[in-house]
Amino acid sequence: MASGRLPLIVLSHGTGGTFAAHIDTAVALADAGYVVAAISHPADNADDTSGFGTPAQLVDRVHDLSRLIDHMTSSWRGAGQVDQERIGAFGFSAGGYTVLTAMGGRPGYARLPTHCRDHALDAVCEPMMKRWNSMLQVQAPMPDRRIKAAVVAAPGLGFLFDAASLRKRAPDIQLWQAEQDEVLLHRFHAQAVANGLGAAADVRLVNAAGHYAFLAPCPEHLAKALPAICADAPSFDRESFHRHFNAEVIQFFTRRLTTGGANRPE
Repeated sequence: MASGRLPLIVLSHGTGGTFAAHIDTAVALADAGYVVAAISHPADNADDTSGFGTPAQLVDRVHDLSRLIDHMTSSWRGAGQVDQERIGAFGFSAGGYTVLTAMGGRPGYARLPTHCRDHALDAVCEPMMKRWNSMLQVQAPMPDRRIKAAVVAAPGLGFLFDAASLRKRAPDIQLWQAEQDEVLLHRFHAQAVANGLGAAADVRLVNAAGHYAFLAPCPEHLAKALPAICADAPSFDRESFHRHFNAEVIQFFTRRLTTGGANRPE
């Protein structure tokens, strides 16, 4: 993969995250011969969460990802080295929603009020229901047809997606679920996505993993400062898991982004 033009992978972090949230996965992909670009989503990052729970967040994140691809394939100094027919995306949590939508998943925002009326304790409901009237007016962003394959981990807002739209791209999607996800309950989020994708998708369930298990292993100083996102169950070794996880992500992208390997969306 090191000769000729190189495939591109773009990364979308979760709510309140940063471009560095998946640094080990990004480095592993780069070492494997991919061009890798990560973004800190405006108004939804560690320094600025002003967009959290707003209708704009749901749409702007997808536009952010497309603008990142625009930059990497046109104005970036190494754009000429990027194979524009081999572009993939990685997304975690809200980034999973972002990538699924960019892949052509159709979120039905009108489902939100009913869902939150019936499941008020779902973590996404409190911030979003403050603006539910606005949510009903949101127009789903257009998919980015340049993205040929995607890996999503612990995706949020799975209950919003139209199953048929997910199933259409199922062979091009690898989904990772955390068995002990304490932030986004399976049945509403990752499992809802898995159900929509059906049997054609590559779905993985990670035993004993919590929601944040897909973030890069934390150095000691960060583990002390942010135990909520760095601590794992005693039976779960994040460093060991990430060696396996990164290898599987690379293998999936390599398989799907070979010439003619990815399904071309209509």
